[in-house]
Formats: sequence, structure tokens, C-alpha cells
Amino acid sequence: MLVVVSTWIFIPLHAEERKSDVPEWIGEFKKLDEKELANKKEGWYATGLPLFGNDAVNGSGLGVLANIFYNGTKSDSSFKYTPYEHMFNVGIYRTNRGTQNNYIVWDAPYFADTAYRLKAYIGHDASFYNQYFGVGTESLQPLYFKERNLDGSRINRNATYSEFENANSYARNRGPGKEFTSNQHYHDYQFETTYGQFSLDKTIFQVFRVWSGVEFSKNIVRRYDGTPTEAREPITGIKVPAIEDSSKITEDANSGKIIGINGGHLNYLRGGIAYDTRDYEPDPDRGWLIEYNINKAERTIGSDFNYIRHFAQAKNFYQPFPKLFEEFVIAQRVALTKIEGNVPFFEYRYLFSIDGPFGALGGQNTLRGFR
Repeated sequence: MLVVVSTWIFIPLHAEERKSDVPEWIGEFKKLDEKELANKKEGWYATGLPLFGNDAVNGSGLGVLANIFYNGTKSDSSFKYTPYEHMFNVGIYRTNRGTQNNYIVWDAPYFADTAYRLKAYIGHDASFYNQYFGVGTESLQPLYFKERNLDGSRINRNATYSEFENANSYARNRGPGKEFTSNQHYHDYQFETTYGQFSLDKTIFQVFRVWSGVEFSKNIVRRYDGTPTEAREPITGIKVPAIEDSSKITEDANSGKIIGINGGHLNYLRGGIAYDTRDYEPDPDRGWLIEYNINKAERTIGSDFNYIRHFAQAKNFYQPFPKLFEEFVIAQRVALTKIEGNVPFFEYRYLFSIDGPFGALGGQNTLRGFR
């Protein structure tokens, strides 16, 4: 498929003659258009923007995203073909419900004017309210609740998240002389991860990229089982002391459905190949990314789990009317992943592409063609 696609995609996109000092591993399709080139700055510069977020699970959040670039000078042979020589990306985000994301990324395409690219990610994430609704088709069920959390009461289906949370805020009475229990955190667990990812890839024949990498991470899972809390008494609505009952992940772990409920170390070996004809990687107007890679969690390098993940995807960007609507780009994407082995439940939705890590499914990084 790569050979067939390359015969009709890998064509010069600019009529201007290619300079002899342009490195032979840089394809002519990478050449920036006149508008992008006019806006490209020389040397070092920084950009940034504030981050605002709000959702029912994590709460309201504030943060900052900062980028530091080094572009070289216009006299550099690769200046017209690369988005930057070095990029440092720093993100910090906090919410009022304890969620935090912190990371720094270094990316150096065509490092030191060679065909090699270096990338590094270092980060720390934490959340008090990670959601778990089971595995497989069980997780697709609509939200439902019992009125005031009472056994035998009417069941309401297709509930909103706020209705679901409100119903679960009521305590459960286990009988005379027994303490109240709560299932407010039945679908919640706390998750904390600290990670470092490093990769190296080489461009071959201008359109192929062969790469390898490693990742080391420490993951902590905490459950609410048995923790003291407050819940509303079902009849009066007054808050009373209660003990959090068993969580969904505890039940599924006890029945053998999932593993990894205490977290653990996850260390990966990675490798893959990609066919990449995107014209301007940070914001493509045209081109393809077709890739296949393997991620191996390996005990021999200190991982607590041993399994392999296959990942393949194809992304396409196309301008149907480049002269009339320059910013109108049709983006398409299809991806497939398969896991073999014993995988901790918190890793199910974690994916890794040659472009970097992302979670599936949902959000701006997975269901859309653009980042």
C-alpha cells in the first residue's frame, strides 16, 4: 500500500528550483508555502496562551501552555522546509477538584542538520476522580440510578451526570445498629503517574521514518474503599458519617476481569515505521501519515507487566479549494490497536503514535484529524 500511495502523492508541490545545499533527506513537499514562510521568525522566540477548562468530573481548571522555538536563520539550507529546529513545550494545569497535568516536551526534527529526529516527554499527572465503568460493552450502558439510592426504589435510566451524582450522594442504611455506607465513589479511583518518554527516528528516502523509543513510568492507583466520608440520610437529607463501600474496580478485580488495581511500573520498548508526506506537520494542509508500531511492556527492563500492543493508523489532509478557501482542510483518520498479554486496566486507552502519546477515545486528539 505504501508503494502504491507513494507513486501519486510523492510529487513536487513547488515549482521553485530546489537548492543544491538542501539536505537530500528533506522532501520537496515539505517546503513551506509563501504565507507560512513569511511568518516564520529567525532565532529564538516564545509563544503561550492560558488554559481554561470545566467538566463534571474534574471541575474548573486553569493553566498555561508555553512554547519556546528555535528556527535558525534564513541562510540555513533547511529554513524553508522545517517548522522549527528545536521546540520546548511546557504545560501546567490545575482544577479545583485536584486534577493536575504537568509536562515538558523537547522536539528536534533533523537534529544537528541530519536525517535524525529526537523527542523527549517528561510529565506528571494526577486525578482524584478517574472514572471506571467496567470493560467491554458493560462500559457503554447509559447512566442510571435509584431514587435516593434506596433498594427497591424506582430506577431512572439515561440519567445526566449531575442526576447520577446527586442520587449517589445519599447514604445506604444497612440496618439497625449498622453504620451508614456510601457509594459516592463507586465508579471513581485516584490515579497518579510520573513518566519519561524518549524516541529517535530517521527519515529514509524523504517519505519514510523508522523509529524506536523507550518509556519509563511509575503509576499509583488508590481506591476509596473503606474511607470515611459524609453522605445524606435518605429520609431527612441530613449529612451523616458514612464509610465508602467497595468500588467497581475492586469488584472487577476480585472477579478476575481486570488487573493493576494497585498501579505499578510500566516500562516500554517501542519501534515502528511511518510513511509521512504531510507538508507542514504542526498544521497540515495536505499529505498522509500512515504508520505501524509496536509497544512492548517488558519485565526485563523493570516493568511490572508484560504485554505487547500493535498500533496502526492512517491520517490524510486535503485542501479541496486551495485558492478560494486556503484554510479549509478536510482531515480524515482511522486507527486500530490490538493488545496481547496481561494489561493493567488503566492502560487500556493509552496509545502512542510517532507524533507522541494520546488517550482514546474522546477529546481533541483522538476523534479529529487536527491536534
